[in-house]
Amino acid sequence: GLPFPIVVSHMGKFYGPHVWDPVLIVTQIISMQCLFYVSLGILLFLGGFLANEQITLYEFFSDHSFGASSALGWITMCSFLGSSVVGAFFLVIIVERARKCLDFAATLYIIHFGVCVIYGGFPTSVYWWAMMIVGLIVMAVLGEYMCFRREMQVIKFSSVHAAPVSV
Repeated sequence: GLPFPIVVSHMGKFYGPHVWDPVLIVTQIISMQCLFYVSLGILLFLGGFLANEQITLYEFFSDHSFGASSALGWITMCSFLGSSVVGAFFLVIIVERARKCLDFAATLYIIHFGVCVIYGGFPTSVYWWAMMIVGLIVMAVLGEYMCFRREMQVIKFSSVHAAPVSV
């Protein structure tokens, strides 16, 4: 037998306690970040189109675009929340492991925080901080739940009928 257990995921990759692949991890982080921004862009565009509002990078990376006093503020907040939900589905596809969901979701939001600081300075809006915390919680918890459900599914092996062995 093997000195450590190996679990086969539904995507066909092998995971064990001693697996460390920095290239895979960096690729997963980049994929999650890109897909998060693509989904955010689509949701912002759709919301802006429906409300006849102009969408710019300001809505992506400025804390001042969040708020309950304007249609654009609501569009931005709802788009970020929607992107967190979509991001949970990406966690299931890209990360695949429930115990890694919080790490990847937190990494995504930390990188986003860094980009926001570079773009517009340190965020001071209470709405921005609230949406980032809620978004992180939604993405991590929903991602963990869906990954856990997927991990608990029965793995079906094809049945091979072997001839009876006589002793």
